[in-house]
Amino acid sequence: MKERKGVPLTLKITMVSLGVLLVSLLALGMYSYRTTKEKLISHTLHEISAELSRISDEVNLVLRNQIHAVLLLSGLPIFQSEEGEVSLKWPGERVKRMLERVFVLVASEQREFFQIRLLSTDGMELLRLDATSQMLRFTPTAELQDKSGRYYFTEAMKLSPGEVYISPIDLNVEHGEIEVPHRPTYRIATPIFNEAGERLGVIVVNVDARSLLDSFYAKLKGGTVYLVDQDGYFLEHPDSSMTFGRELGTGHNLSKEMPELYRRLRSSLEEYAGQCEGGRTIYGMRKIYYAGQKEDRFWALFEVIPTEVVLADTREVRNRFLMDGGLIGGMAFALGFILLRFFSRPITRLSQLAQRVAEGDLDVRASDEEKRRDEIGVLARAFNQMISSLREATMNLREQVEKQTEELRRRNEELRRQARYLEETDLYNRTFVEILYLFTELTDHKAVCNEILSVLAERHGYPVGITYSYDEWSDTLTLCSAYSAPATVKEEIKVGEGIVGQAALSRKPILIPLSSLTLELGLNDVHPAAILALPVRYRERLFGVMVLASLSEPSEREKEFLHRLSILIGAGMNSLRQFLNLQRLSRELQERQVEIERKNRELLQAQKMKDQFMANMSHELRTPLNSIIGFADLLKEKIIGTLNEKQLQYVQNILQSAEHLLSIINDILDLSKVEAGMMEVKPEVISLKDLIESSLTMVGERAAKHRISLSMEIGEGIGTVRTDPTRLKQILFNLLSNAVKFTPDGGSVSVKA
Repeated sequence: MKERKGVPLTLKITMVSLGVLLVSLLALGMYSYRTTKEKLISHTLHEISAELSRISDEVNLVLRNQIHAVLLLSGLPIFQSEEGEVSLKWPGERVKRMLERVFVLVASEQREFFQIRLLSTDGMELLRLDATSQMLRFTPTAELQDKSGRYYFTEAMKLSPGEVYISPIDLNVEHGEIEVPHRPTYRIATPIFNEAGERLGVIVVNVDARSLLDSFYAKLKGGTVYLVDQDGYFLEHPDSSMTFGRELGTGHNLSKEMPELYRRLRSSLEEYAGQCEGGRTIYGMRKIYYAGQKEDRFWALFEVIPTEVVLADTREVRNRFLMDGGLIGGMAFALGFILLRFFSRPITRLSQLAQRVAEGDLDVRASDEEKRRDEIGVLARAFNQMISSLREATMNLREQVEKQTEELRRRNEELRRQARYLEETDLYNRTFVEILYLFTELTDHKAVCNEILSVLAERHGYPVGITYSYDEWSDTLTLCSAYSAPATVKEEIKVGEGIVGQAALSRKPILIPLSSLTLELGLNDVHPAAILALPVRYRERLFGVMVLASLSEPSEREKEFLHRLSILIGAGMNSLRQFLNLQRLSRELQERQVEIERKNRELLQAQKMKDQFMANMSHELRTPLNSIIGFADLLKEKIIGTLNEKQLQYVQNILQSAEHLLSIINDILDLSKVEAGMMEVKPEVISLKDLIESSLTMVGERAAKHRISLSMEIGEGIGTVRTDPTRLKQILFNLLSNAVKFTPDGGSVSVKA
C-alpha cells in the first residue's frame, strides 16, 4: 500500500505564514477600527456636551439680560416717591406719561418684550404696552383686564424685594383663549416695593420665546436638538406639530417618543452624555434651571445624533483597509509558495511593524522591503499605503477636532462681544433712568444741567461740558452751566454764530474733529479728540445746546446714544417748564383765594351793618307811623270831632298810605327772609278795581301837586282775582310812583286792566 502523499512543507509553511499575516492584518484592522470608533464616539460626546453647554450659556445670558431689564422697571425712582405710591392706586397723567416713556424705552431695547404691564396689588392692569414689529400701543383704560387669577400674578405676589418669577414656556392666552397664530411665551414678573418695604404692585413682562427657541439648532452633522419641560412636553422639535402637547391637547411627550431619554430626564443628573437604543444613537442632555435651583422647574436640552452618521467616515477606512488587506494576502499567497525562504524574514519584519501599528505607532514604514521588486516589496508598499491611509484618516479627524475647537473659540469671542454690547446697553439705560429721575427730583434748570454734565463726565468720558439756554425773545443762547470748563467760555452766543449757534439754528447735532477745532468754544486748552454740539429740543421747540468734549472720537453707537439723550433731555426740560408753570398758577390761585376770602369777610361785615341799619331805621319809622295811624283812626271814628266828606276822604287816604307803609316796613324787617328766598305769599280773593283805586289814592296827592290827572280803565269781565294783595299793591304803588315822578307837569297817568 502506498503512503498518501502529504501536503508539501513549503505549502504548509506558506499557508501558516499567510495565515499568521492575515490574522495580524485583521487584528491590526480590527484594533485600529475599534480604537478610531471609540475615539470618534468619545469626541462626539464631548462636542455634544460643549454644544449643549454653549446653548445653555446663551439662554442664561438672555434670561439675565431680560431679568435685569425687569428689575430696572420695578426699581424706578417714581415708585419710591410718595407721589408714585399714591399714583399706583390709579396713576395720574404725569405718572402715566413718565411710565409710558420708560416702557417705550425698554420695549425698544428689548425687542422680545411684546407686552409690558403694571398691575395693582389686586391684580388689575393699570398700564399696558403692546409691542409689535410695526408699532407700540398703550391699551385704553376701558380695555384693561383683571389678571388676579393668573398664576404669574399670584406667584409674583409671594416674592420678596429683588426676586423675580419666570413662568414656564407656554402658548400666549388673550381673553381666556390661546392666541392664533401660536406664540410661545414666557413671563417675567417681579413685585414693586417702596422704601418702607410695602408692596405697591407687580411688573409683568410677556416675552416672545420664538427667537429663543429658534436659536436651538444643532451645529454637528446629523444632529437634532430638542427642548422639553420638566414633564417631558416638547417646547422645540423639528416637527412643530409635536410641540406644546399639553396646551393643545395632543399629548405628544418625550415619554412616548423617546422612553430612554425620558428616564434620563427624570433622573437627578443635571447633565449627561452617552448612547442609547443599543448603541445606535448618541445623545447628550443638559438641564436649565430657569427658576433658580428649584429642581421641580427646569428646561432640558437634548441633542441626538445617529451613531451611523458619526461613524460614516470610519466605514470607508475599514472597507479600504479590507480591500488593501485582501490584496496583500492574495499577493503574499501567490509569491510565498515559491519564495518561502526569501519571504520569511520580510514577513516577520512586517509582522513586527504591524504589531507596532496596533500599539498606536503610525510613523512606522517598511522602508527596506518597499525597495524590493518582488511580492515582498508589493506587500511592503501596500502595508505602507495602509499605514498612510490610517494616518491620513487620523489627521483628518484631528483637523476636524481643531476646526470644532476654533468654532467654539469664535463662538466664545462672539459671546464676549455680546456681553460688552449688553454692558454698554445697561450703562446707557442706567444713564437714561438717572436723568429721568433728575427731572422728578430737581426743579431748578441750572441744577439739572449741572447733574447731567456730571453724569456724562463720570460715566461716559466727557470731561468738559457746557450747556446754553435759548431765549426765544432775544434769539440768543446764554450760558447755563459748565463742568470743568475754562473761564474763557462765552457767556452769550447768537443763533447761527459759531458751532453752538449753528447747532441751534439747524436743530441738528454737529461733530467737530480735532483738526477742525477753533477757539470759539473756549475748549482749546482741553485738547479733545472731538467736540459735539447737541441741540436740546422737544419737537420743534428749542431749549438750548449742550456742548461736550470727548477724549476719543465717539462711535456710531455713542452718537446715537447722545442723540437720544438730547431728545430725552428736551422732553424733560419741557415737562420741567410745564411743572414750573403749574406751580406759578397754583401760587396765583392761592393768592386769589386769599383775596376772595378777604372780600367775603368784608361783605359779611357790610351785611351785618346793613341789617343793623335796616332794623334801626324800621324801628324808628314804625314808632311815629303807629302814632299817625292811631290819630287817623281817631279822626275817622269822629272821636275828636265831625269831619266833612272831603276831610274824611283825606283821613282815609292817610290811613291807607300809613298802613301800606307799615306793611313795607314789616317786610324790611323780614329782609333776611327775602334774601334767603323764603318770603311767603299769602293769596286771597280781592277786587282788582278796589286795589287799583286804593293805589291811585295813595299817589293822588303827589299827582295833584304837579297837575297830573289819574285815570283807570277796567275791562269787562274783570272782577276779582286771587293774589297776595300786599305784594301786588306794593308793586302797583312803585309803578305809579315812578310814573308820577317822571311825567311832566300837567300830564296824565292811566292804569288799564
